[in-house]
Amino acid sequence: MQRRDFIRGAVAGATALAMPHIAIAQPNKTLRFKPNNDLSAIDPAFSAAFVTRYHAHLVFDTLYGQDNNLNPHPQMVEGHVVENDGLLWRMKLRPGLKFHDGEPVRAQDAVASIKRWARVDTFGQALMAATDELSAQSDKEIVFRLKRPFPLLPNALAKSSTYVPVIMPERLAQSDHTKPITEAIGSGPYRYIAKDRVIGQLVVYEKFADYVPRPEGRSEYTSGAKVAYLDRIEWRIIPDQATAAGALRAGEIDWFENPIGDLIPMLRKDPNIQLDLIFKLGDMGVLTFNHLHAPMNNPAVRRVLAKAVSQTEMMDAIGADASTTDVGFFTPESPMASKTGVPIGAPTPDYANLKRELAAAGYNGEKIVLITVGQSTNINTQAVVLEDILKRLGMNVELVALDFANWLRRRQSRELPENGGWSMLTTFIPGQDLWDPAGHLMLRGSKQHAYAGWPDIPKLEELRNAWFSATNDEMRRDICHQMQLVAVQEVPYIPSGRWLNPTAYRKGLTGVARHTPLFYNLKKA
Repeated sequence: MQRRDFIRGAVAGATALAMPHIAIAQPNKTLRFKPNNDLSAIDPAFSAAFVTRYHAHLVFDTLYGQDNNLNPHPQMVEGHVVENDGLLWRMKLRPGLKFHDGEPVRAQDAVASIKRWARVDTFGQALMAATDELSAQSDKEIVFRLKRPFPLLPNALAKSSTYVPVIMPERLAQSDHTKPITEAIGSGPYRYIAKDRVIGQLVVYEKFADYVPRPEGRSEYTSGAKVAYLDRIEWRIIPDQATAAGALRAGEIDWFENPIGDLIPMLRKDPNIQLDLIFKLGDMGVLTFNHLHAPMNNPAVRRVLAKAVSQTEMMDAIGADASTTDVGFFTPESPMASKTGVPIGAPTPDYANLKRELAAAGYNGEKIVLITVGQSTNINTQAVVLEDILKRLGMNVELVALDFANWLRRRQSRELPENGGWSMLTTFIPGQDLWDPAGHLMLRGSKQHAYAGWPDIPKLEELRNAWFSATNDEMRRDICHQMQLVAVQEVPYIPSGRWLNPTAYRKGLTGVARHTPLFYNLKKA
C-alpha cells in the first residue's frame, strides 16, 4: 500500500462523521466559515489553538496592531511617548473604546490584561523582566517604567500570534491565569454569542454596534481600521473534509479554512471558488516529547528519534501544494534561520543502525503513548507516519486518537503516560510563530514556562535572554545559530518540515487578510 493511501484511509476513518444539514439560503450579511477545529477555549491566554487566536481577533482588540510585514502600529492607543533614555514609555488610549458589556475601556483594564498575558507568553515574560513598574496613571494613560531599554515594547504589545495580548475588563484579567475565563467580553468588532454555541457544531459572533474603528492608518492585517461589514459570523464545525468541500461548492458555507491537498484540484476547477495563499509563511510541522517521563526525558533517545524522522517522508504524506524539507528550528524565510546542524534526519534513515543506537541510548521497551486528533488532517497525518517510524525502530507504541478538546486537555497533563499522560504528540505551528525567539513557543527550555512537554534546557534560556539584549541583527543571527545547535543536541522537539496550502472561499468574498483568518474588513457580495 502506498504511504499516501495509507494516510488517507487512516484520516478518513477517524473523521468521517455526519454533518448536520446546512440550509443554502443565507443573507449576505452572514458569513459561514469552516475552521480546522472546534473552539475549545475562549480565553486567548489559556490555549495555543489556532481557533482561539481567530476568536481573540474577533472579540478583543490589542494596544498595537501589525501590518502585513509584521511591523507594529498604534491600535487601541493614540501613540506613545518615550522618555528618560528609553526607560519611560507613556501610552494614551484613544477615545470611544468600549467593552461589550457597555463599560468604557480604561488604562487599569489594559494594565491587568498585559500582566495576565505576560504570565503565559514568551515575549510578554521578556518584557516584564525588563519592566520595573507597569501602572495606570489615569483612566487613559498607561505607563511602563523599565529597568533597561526594551525597544521591542510595541512589537510585544502588537503580537498577533499565540498568545495574543488582548485587552479585557480588569475583573476578568485579575482572575487566576491558570484557569480559563468563562466570559468572552472584549472591545473588538464582534461579540461572542454564548447562547448560540453548540459544541461540536456551531460558534456564533455578532457585530458590536458600539465598536469605533481606528480613524487613521492603513488597514492591514491587525492594524488600522477594523470595520465589521458583516452582521453575523457563524463557524460551522464540519469534521469530514470532503463534506466541507461539498458544502463550499454548494454555497452552504462561504469559507473553508484549510482543505487538504487531495481536494485542491477539484476546488481549483470550480469557477465559483477562490483559492488564496494567505498563509504566506506556511505551517511548520512539530513532533514533540514529554520531557518529564522516561524514555523521552533522555536526550540520547530523542537524538536517535530525530535522526529517524525523514522530513521528505513527512511532507510527502502531508501532500500540500508546496512544501519545504531540511527545515531547522526557525521559519525558512526568517533572517534568524540557518542550515546550522541541518539536516537533522536523513531522507532515507538507516533503521537497522538506528535500532542499535536506540538500544545503546537506553531504550528498554517502554510503552510510547502517541496522542493525536483524528479530525485534524495535518496533526493525524504526522502522527500516523510517526507511529510507523517508531514501530520500524522496534518501539512499543500506542496511538491514541482523541477529539480536539480532549487532546488539548491531555496535552496539558503531566501524569505518567499510563496514567492519562502522553509520551509524544504531533502538531503544527504557523511559520509566523517560529520567526524568531521572541514568540517561539517551541524553543523554550524553562520547563514550567515551556510549551507542553516542558523541556528543561537552561542553555536555550540563556541564549534567548542574550538575543533580547543584542544590539544589532548580526548578533541576533549568531545567537539564533547557537540556539539551533543546542536544539539539535538537546532536541526539545523535531521539526518535520514546512508546508503551504491555500485557503478556499466563495468568489464575492473580499477583504480577506494575509497571514491568518480575520473577519473584520470582510465584505460578501
